[in-house]
Amino acid sequence: MASMKTLEQLLVKELKRELRERGLTLGGNRDALATRLRQALLDEDEDPDTYLFELKPDVVELMIAMQVQMNSGQKNIKEKDKMDSGIKTELLTMNQRIQGMEETINQRINTIDEQMKQRVDAVEKAIE
Repeated sequence: MASMKTLEQLLVKELKRELRERGLTLGGNRDALATRLRQALLDEDEDPDTYLFELKPDVVELMIAMQVQMNSGQKNIKEKDKMDSGIKTELLTMNQRIQGMEETINQRINTIDEQMKQRVDAVEKAIE
């Protein structure tokens, strides 16, 4: 998406791009660049105070921004994978603990069941 700027709103890199497109010298500070571009516009019969420059996004800047976003996305994916791995490990550990507890509880139930049977048998014998 292109944006429109006046000569006074142009950044140094934008001034240099406009000068480069016109085959003019790129050296000097911002004021020198703006003066040079102002004269070029006058030579082109344009009013430098009202002329609007159509600035298209710099392809290199767009590519850098896309690369930064891609790197950020890849980092997020790696962090998510790391978290997923940690969660899976925790779930496995918890399942193993639960299985161990189930075995212990079942053994205790069986022991209590045996003790109750023995007591019932003893009471039945005592009643007879």
